[in-house]
Amino acid sequence: MIVFDSSTLILPAKTEILTRVLEDTQIVITDTVKEESTRRQEFIDVKLITRFVNEGKIKVENYDIGKEGRKIKKDFNMETGEVSSLLLARRRGYILATDDKQAIKACKIL
Repeated sequence: MIVFDSSTLILPAKTEILTRVLEDTQIVITDTVKEESTRRQEFIDVKLITRFVNEGKIKVENYDIGKEGRKIKKDFNMETGEVSSLLLARRRGYILATDDKQAIKACKIL
């Protein structure tokens, strides 16, 4: 299982690689990442992500970052989507897919 944050989910959707990734990879995103990644339904990448979520190919988990997440968000100057993804991956022992510099830094330190 791999947890994707928003930007790491959107880029493969834009390049249509996401379809191939899902052939042999289970992807999970947080509800915050879903919201961030599907705001503008007029874009093809957003339609693709929405379709995969609706089909259950991308799993969505509700995730409250809580006190620990708020501290990480502040300490590392991160957005909620990245924090929720990092914490979900960390707590479940999943792999985190991120291209966010601050999230990468937080992963190394945590």
